[in-house]
Amino acid sequence: MHRNKKARIVGSFNAQDGTQLGVSVPVILFEDEGLHFMMCPPLDITGYGDTPEEAEASYKIMMDEFLDYTLKKKTLIKELTRLGWKVKKNNLKKPVQPPTITEVAKHNQEVNRIINEINYQKVTRQVAIPA
Repeated sequence: MHRNKKARIVGSFNAQDGTQLGVSVPVILFEDEGLHFMMCPPLDITGYGDTPEEAEASYKIMMDEFLDYTLKKKTLIKELTRLGWKVKKNNLKKPVQPPTITEVAKHNQEVNRIINEINYQKVTRQVAIPA
């Protein structure tokens, strides 16, 4: 995963075998009760640790596990849809679009609490999703 600070959403396909979709998702970094957190609200994935580096390492493991599990079970698109993503199979320029943090906060009390009560930093991270 690579940091991309300019765009919130970026989509691109690699053709046929090895097809992948690169999507930039918002990620929030915050500290709560002495622990550091790295959370991707559009994917409902959170990593944590005693330091920001540990939180990022935990986040990467959780992201890998999420993608590995949903791909093996062939439930990735179903899960993205459940999480509020817009999935357009016929749109090669933007086939998937994550919900904004604000949209997620409307349905997720913990995300709502974080963005309204805790100091946080928002960054953008690239996620490579096999298509």
